[in-house]
Amino acid sequence: MFAILTVDRLIMKNPFLPRPLFIFAISALTLIFYSCENPDPNDLHDYYFPYESYSNGIVLEFRPDKIPQLGNEYWYVKSFTDSGRQFLLTQIFDDKLRFQQYIREEYVSNGVLVRELRMLRRTADSSAILNIDINQNGVFPLYFKDSLTRYIYDISWYDPADSLDYRLIRNRRITHREERMFLGKLRPSWHASTIEELETTGEGSTVSSWKGEEWYAKDIGLVYFSKQITPEFERSYYLYKIHAWEDFEEEIGPSLIDPYRYK
Repeated sequence: MFAILTVDRLIMKNPFLPRPLFIFAISALTLIFYSCENPDPNDLHDYYFPYESYSNGIVLEFRPDKIPQLGNEYWYVKSFTDSGRQFLLTQIFDDKLRFQQYIREEYVSNGVLVRELRMLRRTADSSAILNIDINQNGVFPLYFKDSLTRYIYDISWYDPADSLDYRLIRNRRITHREERMFLGKLRPSWHASTIEELETTGEGSTVSSWKGEEWYAKDIGLVYFSKQITPEFERSYYLYKIHAWEDFEEEIGPSLIDPYRYK
């Protein structure tokens, strides 16, 4: 109806509009109307922590799917703008609300790129935050191309606690979309398969690899992930609840890295 009324007004205001221009105007308005009613099914903007959904900051509570002893994880997620660029901040806490990981990603025209990553190394005697080198920063596409394209994430770091160098390479493939039940509701969701390879180098070197899968639900983002570390050990989590930031501000607020930047 919007397109029809707009064209009528255009004719009334310009009854002598040249025919080619008139046809172009109708085509353009029809395209706008059609696009609003029929969104691109391969557009993934609403599936990877949509920018608008996280502007106020929220906490995602993930629970173990198969091994309760792994403990819950709490992800503080907030989107923000800096110098006209859109970013996503994620800080992960364990079941005791102790800081574990910091991730800063950027939304660009065709995907999401990791820009900064820090991890906590905790031993029985001490703990330290390790800065991670990012070799390849592809995290997630914002448009589905095909199920064969791999998005590569490659990071490395040195841990002084064991004097070892580590390198982790993750290959992610977006495979298909289907309706899945998450948070008690059927939601359009995209599936991703992953292959990770961890190389450890000291006096010698070892390489281990494992497969995994992920689900991303519309208007939420990541809702399930699993990694088959060994045949006997699968690390898998599902999104149990979405909390308001105010519910956790007192407990985890002091642990946020550079919290004043994201208020």
